[in-house]
Amino acid sequence: MYPRSVIWPAFSTLIVACTSADTGSASRSPAGYTLGTAEVVVGSATDEDVVFSNIRAVSADADGRILVGESRSPRVLLLNSSGELIREVGRLGEGPGEYRTVSYVGFAGGDPWVLDSRSRRATVFRNDTVEAPFYPVTTDRHPARSARVPTVAHDGRAVLATDVFMNGGPGVSPEPGGLFLADSTGLVQLATLNVDHVTAEFADTTERGITSFFYPQPFTFRTHWDAVPGGDGFALVDSDSIAGSYTVTVIDLSGDTLWSVRESTPLLPLADAVVDSVASSWGPTTLFTARQFRAGIFSPSSVPPVSAVRAANLERVWVARERVPGVPTAWDVVTPRGLLMSVEVPSGFDLRVPLEDGAWGIEIDEFDVQSLVKRPLRRLERSPSK
Repeated sequence: MYPRSVIWPAFSTLIVACTSADTGSASRSPAGYTLGTAEVVVGSATDEDVVFSNIRAVSADADGRILVGESRSPRVLLLNSSGELIREVGRLGEGPGEYRTVSYVGFAGGDPWVLDSRSRRATVFRNDTVEAPFYPVTTDRHPARSARVPTVAHDGRAVLATDVFMNGGPGVSPEPGGLFLADSTGLVQLATLNVDHVTAEFADTTERGITSFFYPQPFTFRTHWDAVPGGDGFALVDSDSIAGSYTVTVIDLSGDTLWSVRESTPLLPLADAVVDSVASSWGPTTLFTARQFRAGIFSPSSVPPVSAVRAANLERVWVARERVPGVPTAWDVVTPRGLLMSVEVPSGFDLRVPLEDGAWGIEIDEFDVQSLVKRPLRRLERSPSK
């Protein structure tokens, strides 16, 4: 349920290409597991039952059922744990039980829900369709920013996350963001989110007046978070830019901390060439030059070691390490007792749903066809050093 906040994905490759090679030597111990050969493939070019157009969101419930939302031709499919189609959830339209777009999907307890940002509502599909409210408005607690609904709790209440509006300087939020539960009685804050240096605002004077727009910061220390499958709680990951560590905290729907663990890991040096490359590749428009973008980008001396988080359950959280040269993409699996294992992920596998014994992810074949793939965990066999 991605949200899910991640470092701007296209820039990870640039960090790999431009950071000095010695950062690989600073990485932690080698991963003990990998994801093996695909056990289940749904939506391949030879699949006669399911063909995907553009997968937007993937989620799972406690029983292993999978919910897949597509955005290009909006629809939501419910699959069993073996990837077999159970049924289509809802349908395209504007009435009850219908949606115009599919932004996020998930389970409220065992009931599928679909967030339709165009119609501004989240629908929980129970015996009778129940609509949870959608709040695209500013709140009294956070007048400087808007709220969005990226997920739904197990009891059907909407979960709000507050985002940054520029107020007080490019890339700096006037106050932290937050996670809230919302119902007809108001908002209940569950957690505070670090949202510093998330976006920058660029403005210029033209014949029509002042023109401005927001640009996502590629290098941010924001809090990464994910909802636990079924909507029973949340996993939050914060990076410490000074100590060189990250902290995993799992909270319940009351905002109480169930457990919290800090793991030490080195920060990744950020070369000037990386920032220059980002400004040159993504910055120039008809109004602004690469130099103007370069001046507005938040560029610390190092970047956090975390790029994403996926909650498998209340006691197991997968944390994606930022990519470094010469080191396979890997996820740390953290439990209340600390680091359980590290899992190397094959190239081209976009991990979406971690499991006890593997993971579901998205892959794209040589014909640009998307597939939903389930890969099992396999212990790495490493040759003894000579």
